Amino acid sequence: MKNYLKWTIVFFLLGVIAYLFSPSIKRLLAADGYLSARIALMYLSGTLGIILMSAAVLISARFSFINKLFGGLDKAYEVHKSTAALGFAFGLIHFLMSFSNRLMIKFNVIPEPAHSTNPL
Repeated sequence: MKNYLKWTIVFFLLGVIAYLFSPSIKRLLAADGYLSARIALMYLSGTLGIILMSAAVLISARFSFINKLFGGLDKAYEVHKSTAALGFAFGLIHFLMSFSNRLMIKFNVIPEPAHSTNPL
């Protein structure tokens, strides 16, 4: 396995671990329908996107200790490229999922959720 792929997997797992320690994992495990599972998956894709893009920004800062950690500037660039692409993909998934329920309600795929009477 190439060095940049190992580091990309490490950053991905870091995002998954951050999500597992967040309160959103309870929502994902207790999802009783499409809308609650969608919200939990939006949190997951947003968390992964933010962590991967943050890692890409830190790598692109070209700190000497980061370049030594990756084995040179060229290898750090490869990790930066793959983490940024993966972070962008998760950000795009997050963005598209935010509109999915409106479209599914509009085309009568799922029923419109009942509105809460609670003002909070």
